[in-house]
Amino acid sequence: MGSFIYDGSNGFGSYYVRGAITVVNETTEEKKVPTETIQNQTANYDVSQIKWRNFTNDLEQFSVEYPSQWQTQIGNRFTGEPPLTAENTNGNPSLIPSWIQIKVFDNDDKTAQKWTQTEKKNLVDGEKDTKLIEPVTCDKYKIDNSQVCSFVYATQDKQGRTSANLNVFVNDNASLTHSLKYRTDASIYDLEAPVIQHLLNTYQLIKNGNTNTEPNSVD
Repeated sequence: MGSFIYDGSNGFGSYYVRGAITVVNETTEEKKVPTETIQNQTANYDVSQIKWRNFTNDLEQFSVEYPSQWQTQIGNRFTGEPPLTAENTNGNPSLIPSWIQIKVFDNDDKTAQKWTQTEKKNLVDGEKDTKLIEPVTCDKYKIDNSQVCSFVYATQDKQGRTSANLNVFVNDNASLTHSLKYRTDASIYDLEAPVIQHLLNTYQLIKNGNTNTEPNSVD
């Protein structure tokens, strides 16, 4: 069983990071991500310095900008794979790679909040080595002026690394639900917040016919 200890950012301009993971098997081992390792990656999360690539899925249900250097896997109506999966190795094998995956599906007359609650129940409730960090809320983000519901949880992999996972759901005007999942190493989750926010700010629900590009606010 693992214990989670994590102090995060106190802002995008200045921050401190402390991460520790304890994994108990036959012996107790403590693994730490050196603060220097994280601080040396500051430029990777400067939104103004990142080169962004715009993506629109084949069914023209959404468009979004993601870091151009990330490796991508593109799905379509023929493959049945998610429209967009992108991953960044963070340049450090000791860290869990940053990863985003977007899916679009019929909402089955369920609200974004209902889909979020169901996903939280499936991924977090009763699961070993999984901890809810931010409960389900529909007040933190907006996408294309539409209500967004989200939650954040942490979990450990077999190597004892802790991941931070943001799950976001939003419904469009065409009875479709958009699911965005963002995963990264827990020790750099707060540092990557500007990247996450840019993804959400640039996400367009094409079926809504909304071309507004004003930044979305975060409480």
